[in-house]
Amino acid sequence: MALTLVFSALGSEVVRSAHQAVGQGQAEAAAALGLHRGQAFFLVILPQMWRHAIPAFGNLWLILLKDTSLISIIAVSDMMRYANMAIATTREPFFFYSVLALVYVVLAFISGQIQSVLEARANRNLVGVR
Repeated sequence: MALTLVFSALGSEVVRSAHQAVGQGQAEAAAALGLHRGQAFFLVILPQMWRHAIPAFGNLWLILLKDTSLISIIAVSDMMRYANMAIATTREPFFFYSVLALVYVVLAFISGQIQSVLEARANRNLVGVR
């Protein structure tokens, strides 16, 4: 419950800052082209917001991934529970904790790669400043 509240607040801050990063002139330009508010938001503002929000949402995802693994040590039952059950039967904690750490590292790496692909896709049509 606590993670939900914290990360929903952080997520809403990401959306707010991404919206502020898109200038008011974009909405005015969309209105000048005859687009309604909804059309202006979905066709003009939201794609630009997305480009600004992807890195922050990617960071939030990686932080959430790490925080939930830390909380699992305290209370939440997930992969840590299964590792502890395996350790209880085999008496080999180093192996199972190493495998569990490797799983989290792989998840973080895959998440980072997905974030990089999303950022590259969002920024592919931008022209560099010369």
